[in-house]
Amino acid sequence: MGGGTCTSEGNYKMSEVITKQKILIADDSEMNRELLTAILEEEYDIIQAKDGVQAVDCLQKHAEEISLLLLDIVMPKMDGFEMVRRIRETDRELPILFSSARVSPKDVVKGYELGVDNYVKKPFLPEELDAHVRALLRMKQGNTEKVKNQTWTIG
Repeated sequence: MGGGTCTSEGNYKMSEVITKQKILIADDSEMNRELLTAILEEEYDIIQAKDGVQAVDCLQKHAEEISLLLLDIVMPKMDGFEMVRRIRETDRELPILFSSARVSPKDVVKGYELGVDNYVKKPFLPEELDAHVRALLRMKQGNTEKVKNQTWTIG
């Protein structure tokens, strides 16, 4: 990846690009980005960024297209905590999932206080990551769809 450039992984037909939700993966480790992409690319269109600054740039360029942000915490130029702080200043809706080996309670709490929606601790099973992603996207969809003509009766 070149500096400051977003990269989209995979060769897709036009119909697949239209139907797949996009996930922006930001991690300074190419190996981690490729692993995350391999886990998710069958169901999602993946955009990769190698640091926080590049991820913010990608997010600005593709804001309307990105359905979920998957971030590492420890990255050069701008860490995941600072990214979340900046994003939440203007966007309270975008689901953000931390994927990190920083697992101290202090780091987890800090992430949630800044506005992270969920946290998956490394190492994890592919099924675990997929479950976190699906749950966040379901919650996002539920928050944006209005249920019409539905009456709830309690008791």
